[in-house]
Amino acid sequence: MAVEANSIYSRRLRRALPLVLAALFVLPALACFEAEAPALPEGEVVDMPAAVLYHFGKITADGAPLKTGDIAVGGAIIKTERKSLGNLQLQVSEARVVFLMREMAELKLSALRRDGVTDVTPILRRGRVLVQVKKLSGNERLFVYTPDAQVAVQGTELIIGADESGETQVEVHSGFVRVRPRIPELEELPPEVLARSAAAARIAEALDDLGVVVIPGEATRLSRARSEAAVALVPELQSELNTALAALRSGQAAGRSATELARDLDEKLDGPSRELSRRVAAPADVLEREGLAPIAPLQKTELPLNRREEIRREFKAVVSVSPEVVNDPERLAEAVAVDQAEDVPFEEVQSEAATPKAQPKRQATVKPAASEEEQLQSLANRMGGSVKVLVLQNGDEKRGVVVNQGEDYLFATTAGQQVYKREEVREVRLR
Repeated sequence: MAVEANSIYSRRLRRALPLVLAALFVLPALACFEAEAPALPEGEVVDMPAAVLYHFGKITADGAPLKTGDIAVGGAIIKTERKSLGNLQLQVSEARVVFLMREMAELKLSALRRDGVTDVTPILRRGRVLVQVKKLSGNERLFVYTPDAQVAVQGTELIIGADESGETQVEVHSGFVRVRPRIPELEELPPEVLARSAAAARIAEALDDLGVVVIPGEATRLSRARSEAAVALVPELQSELNTALAALRSGQAAGRSATELARDLDEKLDGPSRELSRRVAAPADVLEREGLAPIAPLQKTELPLNRREEIRREFKAVVSVSPEVVNDPERLAEAVAVDQAEDVPFEEVQSEAATPKAQPKRQATVKPAASEEEQLQSLANRMGGSVKVLVLQNGDEKRGVVVNQGEDYLFATTAGQQVYKREEVREVRLR
């Protein structure tokens, strides 16, 4: 946890500083034994509450005011009002998942567990939020949704924004994320049905191909028009999804198994899903000969150095505590104990987070240029990967930063990055 006497919440949390430091460095060292949670049925909603570690101004959960130390229940819609912000940490097993919500933001807490994997799926409906993720376990995944985008998050720090026009902005400070368009109607289907549907998997893969992997120092934007264009590639896809949803809502699915419902879904979506996959993968000249408009994958840009510095300063305002503390009411209360009567102006919070502290002038020095090996190692540290040799099936060997993404490998060098499917890779070795 980054806590400094001169940080944005200095006056508000000054008295709590010793307790917070103790929570971070002393309490985690103590043994903590808790009963294991019972296994949930496949696809069942998981209660994913969040603790308010600090706040300024007005923040609510489903309309009820929240204050520092409160717990927002899973499924709640968290809102910050004008000139307000809230720092929340999810109570997620061994992971640290923290959201710093800026003013006029709206975030819905949600999570699902199926096949032993917990998908944490908060939905950012509007506003900006800083996301900090540390130590996701192998059976946990984090997907942040906006109205038109899915952001698959690894251990990282990033800023996500969603405005009323439907544009989503993503800026990555550390780690990496995969950003792609989403089809909300598809996600409204029961997760246990989607998990068994070949057509749903095919659609998700096509949307992934339209997405982009964003690494530290990069940003991307996704407009609503682009998301709608992805669905418009195959008009039958939208109509068949609406038909499937209408059938479920009318009660026609009552008493039927997930396997049966997935089979029905595949019958409706088999043709449209295959056509979507074909159009996404087809070269532009092929589509043009067929009189079809191609849709290009998302593009990304490099963040200017001054914006990178601003983001670095913004993340100094993010507070987290150990998972043992955030899940223990008594220890959490001690860690976040503050003088609630003290009022810190919002302008002070904003200015201290966004402006650099005055530094004494000193003689400029010229640093020697980093070697290629040093640059690769620095890139590996930022991405949470390691420098290895990637051997492709055709025998080509590439040395760079390799990050295992499950079914894919993310390969990066100082010149750029590329995603390889697992079947394209023969082996990954150290030398």
